[in-house]
Amino acid sequence: FHTTNLGLTWSEISFNKITGNNGANVRFTENPQILYCVNVADDLMTPNKSTDGGVTWSAIASDPTFGGAFSLNADPANSNRILTSDYTTLFFSSNGGSTFTQKYSNANGCYIAGVFFDGNNIFVCLYNGVRVATNNGTTFAMSAITCIPATEAIVSFAAAKQGGVTRFFCV
Repeated sequence: FHTTNLGLTWSEISFNKITGNNGANVRFTENPQILYCVNVADDLMTPNKSTDGGVTWSAIASDPTFGGAFSLNADPANSNRILTSDYTTLFFSSNGGSTFTQKYSNANGCYIAGVFFDGNNIFVCLYNGVRVATNNGTTFAMSAITCIPATEAIVSFAAAKQGGVTRFFCV
């Protein structure tokens, strides 16, 4: 469903334009016309982009997952910065999906529990820790954040910043 007036009225978007499921979250950016979502259609999971506020959707032509996207996250403050992943690999784009570069790979899986964008900093919470970029996504390194036992895995992650204090929450 699609609304342009904060939910006062709704219109239905045909499944022929974009098909969702429980992992196909619409990602909003600072530009209300640019949205991202994984399209789950034709036995594929393809990163899609809308440049008209969600009225129409197009597959991102440079999809590095080749229709196997498990996650898609967009920077709410910069519509050019997006992250997508398949089963084993994390990819980053700084140009709205025109090109992607591989930022992490793990043969045991690349489950993304959540992402937090904070200016030049990007925090990607994986099942086994947090990868951090402090340079607009040029490089990512595993954070020294501890407290999660090696026998446990992170399944959900959220973060917030207020008054210069950033807090992470995970399950």
